[in-house]
Amino acid sequence: MRGTYLVALAVTAVQVELARGLWYGTSSGCVDRPGFKLCTQRVYDSSVDCRNNCGDDDDDCYYRCRCVEVQHMINCIATSCWNEVYSCAYQRQALELRSVCADVNTDQIPFFPAPDNTPGGCACNIGQISKTQELITSHGVDCGLPETELEQDLRGCQCCTMSALISSIWDTCPDTDPNYITASYWNETLFGPYDWDTCGPTLREYDCANTLGFGDDSAGGIKNFYNPDNVPENGIGPLTNTGGSITTPISGSTFTWTFGPSTYTITAAANATTVSSANVSATVSSAATASYTTDQGAQETGGGESAAPLLLKPSIRGLCMLLGSTLFLLA
Repeated sequence: MRGTYLVALAVTAVQVELARGLWYGTSSGCVDRPGFKLCTQRVYDSSVDCRNNCGDDDDDCYYRCRCVEVQHMINCIATSCWNEVYSCAYQRQALELRSVCADVNTDQIPFFPAPDNTPGGCACNIGQISKTQELITSHGVDCGLPETELEQDLRGCQCCTMSALISSIWDTCPDTDPNYITASYWNETLFGPYDWDTCGPTLREYDCANTLGFGDDSAGGIKNFYNPDNVPENGIGPLTNTGGSITTPISGSTFTWTFGPSTYTITAAANATTVSSANVSATVSSAATASYTTDQGAQETGGGESAAPLLLKPSIRGLCMLLGSTLFLLA
């Protein structure tokens, strides 16, 4: 169990900072607005039915419903709102998969993370921040090993992890209010409980990048390691999209994507007058399966894997602890 909580924190950090909902944008900019609205309404109705069939306090069932629901939302977006797949709104939607689905391989999520500085993209690459933080915290779990050296290096690992997380926020999006991009989350769950304010002497003693390995690409590739006395000033900007627009579907008119056991075939709407998503119905089931059905009768179904939540709310999961010979444990 060593390290489970810290890694889980990274998986949900960006998501917790953002308001929850079926879709973080609106249909107004979609290339196929009527089709998108119809598709998302069907997803919503089906998901409500799914959750209503869950027993009281059945968290596993609830998260299975949510996991499949978000997959279908991505299908609606990729079909009828493909011109916004690099937007802040879509990137936030993709992060929802990491909050409600188990064992997520983010490489399977289409259009995530978005390339930097892409037309119609999010000016602050929240997907890249999330991936970097996952690498940082994963490395933070093991940087004090072998265990014979853990007592000596434990505080160095703690402080370097926190410093690297700060760099992942401020160096990636210096103009954005850091509270939109995980700063307040980490302050509550890590920086406060583990006394970030006292890390100055430790960070002067340890070479975070080289000795403890946080500069490696596999650990997030962090170059700047701030101490409590030189954290950059906060940005004040909101999450906004860049200028420009996507004028043709990124993955072509038709593409497939796989998520866990399920494979989806997406046909992009041709233009705003084509209600392509009207031909798509989404079925959300509390069983450990996912299906996506078109009115032509084609259906692709997968199942078998548990979709229990990767992370519940932090208050439910408890606080991470750094005790004895273990770096990060579930409380």
